Amino acid sequence: MADSTVPRGARAYFESWKEFIRDQEDLNSKDVIIGVVQSWIYALYDTRYFVPQWDEQLLGPAWRQRRQKWDFENPPKPWPLTDPKMKDAFKHCDKCQLTWLVGYSKLEHHDHPQHLAWKIPEDDTNANRAGLITGCSLVIHIHGDALPKGQASKSPTGSTASLGVFFGPDSKFNIAGPCSEAQYDAEIAELAAVMSALVIVQVMVVDEHKELLSETVKGKSEETTTIEEHLASLDFELMQRSSAQTSGSAPPPPQNAGGSNSSSGSSSAALPYKTDKLPFRIILVSDNAQVVDNICKYRKQWREEGGKLLTKHRKPVKNGRYYQDIERVLTAIEARCAFVVKFYCVSKERNKGAAELAKDALQGKFCGNVRKAVELSKLKAKAEEQSSASAQEEVL
Repeated sequence: MADSTVPRGARAYFESWKEFIRDQEDLNSKDVIIGVVQSWIYALYDTRYFVPQWDEQLLGPAWRQRRQKWDFENPPKPWPLTDPKMKDAFKHCDKCQLTWLVGYSKLEHHDHPQHLAWKIPEDDTNANRAGLITGCSLVIHIHGDALPKGQASKSPTGSTASLGVFFGPDSKFNIAGPCSEAQYDAEIAELAAVMSALVIVQVMVVDEHKELLSETVKGKSEETTTIEEHLASLDFELMQRSSAQTSGSAPPPPQNAGGSNSSSGSSSAALPYKTDKLPFRIILVSDNAQVVDNICKYRKQWREEGGKLLTKHRKPVKNGRYYQDIERVLTAIEARCAFVVKFYCVSKERNKGAAELAKDALQGKFCGNVRKAVELSKLKAKAEEQSSASAQEEVL
C-alpha cells in the first residue's frame, strides 16, 4: 500500500511503524517492507533450497541474528544427512504415517499430531513478519527413474519411466507409479514425482492432518492450547493495529490471548478454527541435483516468451513446459494453503525409500493412487471456482 493511500490521521503512525521495522536486528538487506490491509509488515527474503545450517527450526533463536549476513542468492552447500548435526533430524510418525523434521532441541516438544520442530518461544511469535517459517515441516522423499534407451519395459503399462514418492515406511501415502508418456526420461520423471507429492499433500494429507488437529482441540491437550494461545496472540496484535489506525482505540483481547495461563478456565473450543488450520512447511528430498538446482536457482534466470521457457541466453530450456507446470503448482499451493515448499538435495544412498519405490514401479509393482488424487484435486478446484463465482454473484 502506497503512502498516498494512507489516511492522513494514520500517516504518522505508519511512519513510526516503518522506522521500528527498519531497526529490527534480524533484518537482511534483501528483506522488504510491504503494505497489507491498513498495516505494514516486512517480508523475509529466503531461498527455495533447504539449507540446514540456515534453517530456523534447526538453529533455534540464534537464527534471527545470523540471517543478517546471509547471501540468499549464493547459499552454502547444505549439510548432508550423514553430518552429525543432522542425526535424528527426520522422524517418522507411525500414527499419521508421515515423516517430520525435528528441530534443534531434538525430540523435545515433537508430539503427534502437531509435530512442532521446536517450541515456539513467546517472543518469537511476531505478527509483524511475513515469511516466518511455520513451526513444523513435513519431509517427503521423491525419485524419478527411467530405463536405459532401448531397454524393453517390464511394466504392464509399457512405460519406460517411473516415480517414487516416499512419506515413510509402509505409509498409506507412498506412491510407486508409472510415467505414461513415451518420451519420459529421468528428469521428467523426477518432475512428475514433485507434482505427485504436492498433489497428494493438497488433497489427502492436508485434510487428514486438519482432522487430527481438530480432534486434539476437542481433547484440550496442553500442546494444542499453547499453539492456540500463540495464534490468538498474533491475531490480537493485528486486530489492535487495525483498530488503532481506524478509530484510535484497541479491541478487547480474546480469551487467553498473549499466552496467558491455560488453567484460567477458558475453553479451547472458543478458537477451534485456529489450531486445525495450522500450516506446515514441505521439504522435498531429492537425489537429482540438476532438477533441484533448476527449480531453486536457474528458474529465476529463465524467462517465458511465446509460452516457452528460455534461458538467459535465449535458448529453449530442456523440458521447459514441465518446469512451467511445477512453478504454477508451487505458486498455487503456497498461496492457497499457506505452505512453504523447499528442496533438499541428498545422495541416492540417503534416498533409498523413494528410489526403491520408483524401481518397483519399473517392474510393474505399483502402490498408491495418483489417479484418484488427481481426480480429487480437479474436484476441489472446480468446487473452489463455483464457490468464488457464487460469491461474486452475491456481491453483484
